[in-house]
Amino acid sequence: VLDYAKQQAYVDPTRVLLVGQSVGGYATVATAAKNPGGLTGAINFAGGSGGNPAKRPGIPCQGSRLEDMYIRFGKTARAPMLWIYTENDQYFNPSFSKAWHAAFVSAGGMAEFHLLPPFAKNGHTLFSNGIEIWGPVVSRFLGKLGFNADPAKH
Repeated sequence: VLDYAKQQAYVDPTRVLLVGQSVGGYATVATAAKNPGGLTGAINFAGGSGGNPAKRPGIPCQGSRLEDMYIRFGKTARAPMLWIYTENDQYFNPSFSKAWHAAFVSAGGMAEFHLLPPFAKNGHTLFSNGIEIWGPVVSRFLGKLGFNADPAKH
């Protein structure tokens, strides 16, 4: 997907931003750890894998295994990242998201962590339903990377 995107006329292949949510957030961190050419930064929205909110709210399957993977990713990732989670994520509660972030950073990764207040009944839905909440956090991060977040200035 990244190779395809870089071939598009409207994409600057020297300034790539990866973004993913849930398993996509996990995949974003994994991809960033491979340091693809042109990667400027990455945003992980509630990244992780596994979990069953109905049977085990907030408790992912094999959370410690994910922590080990984030350690592995942190050893090689070089691009700055933004990680956004919520206090009431029914897949990955804050004890997991905080531990994963700490593991990633302690291994050498660069990631700004934001634990946002509870959102709706399940904070895991923040990405798709709460742009007014996460938008300012993302805009600040994009500004630090030199992206113009104001469409009127494009």
